[in-house]
Amino acid sequence: MLTTFAGRDCSAAITWNLTYTDAAGVGFNDATQGAARRSTLTAVTSYINTVIDANGIIDLEIDSFNNPGSGTLASAGPFVTTAAGFSNGLVFSHATTGVDLAPSLPDGTATFNFGQNFSTGLGAPAANQFDLFSIALHEFSHALGFLSLVTPTGVSAISGTDPGSYSVFDSFLIRGTTGMSLFAAGGDFVGTMADLISNDVFFNGPNARAANGGNPVQVYAPNPFNGGSSISHIVLTDAVMQFSIAPGVARREFSAQELGIFADIGYSVIQPAAVPEPSSYLLLTLVGLSYGAMRRRRRTTPSDSASAA
Repeated sequence: MLTTFAGRDCSAAITWNLTYTDAAGVGFNDATQGAARRSTLTAVTSYINTVIDANGIIDLEIDSFNNPGSGTLASAGPFVTTAAGFSNGLVFSHATTGVDLAPSLPDGTATFNFGQNFSTGLGAPAANQFDLFSIALHEFSHALGFLSLVTPTGVSAISGTDPGSYSVFDSFLIRGTTGMSLFAAGGDFVGTMADLISNDVFFNGPNARAANGGNPVQVYAPNPFNGGSSISHIVLTDAVMQFSIAPGVARREFSAQELGIFADIGYSVIQPAAVPEPSSYLLLTLVGLSYGAMRRRRRTTPSDSASAA
């Protein structure tokens, strides 16, 4: 099922093509809840269009699975070139230029675990429900490029090399205690494995700092390394891009710091508006480049919540 949506709440609007690949009667095509789930994701794209000023296209492929025993709520990410350097991936390039660099691929993918208890719509989630809007906003942000491509050893998760293929987000990472950058030009990881589990990694982009009182924004860097979550999230109360979320919690608008990060990685950011109402990896060589799919997960909190990468 393909849903096309372009909000018109800002000077330019991204056209979102959401392709749902669940089988009939399952997940986003569930006979009872499917329409409401799809409507909630459309509402998320409408909100993003009020804060990201672009007029290109985003093609996302979306599916689901059902595993009540998994602590993962959802995962998402863009397809990214394996060439060494810093890149936001196909979602960013298609959204900001209108050019589809890999027509045979979606720009990114997202998967949701409906084995967990999700709420839909914009009413407050019940105490035992995870807010689908909040989780989809988090996941779509990863697809937009709000993620790291570094592994626990420092090599690229996409190319498996160092120097390698890293995200633009990675290029702004520093150690808090020393101010030393973790990456050098050309996608060269110059940090250490210890840096990545130090609880002392920060995002040092100028817009993010300006929104954070002149200070860099702390990045999630626990010990041990939390695969799929480490370095791709921030440590900030009530932020959309925290690594986990508890049931009954709604985080439906980006913080000023998160908008600053989007600006630093290359998006044109506009003043936020109110949340709108919802409406009724593999590698592939193409046009001289190889693309790998990168997904980040969101989990539940340690006690009773789940995480979204």
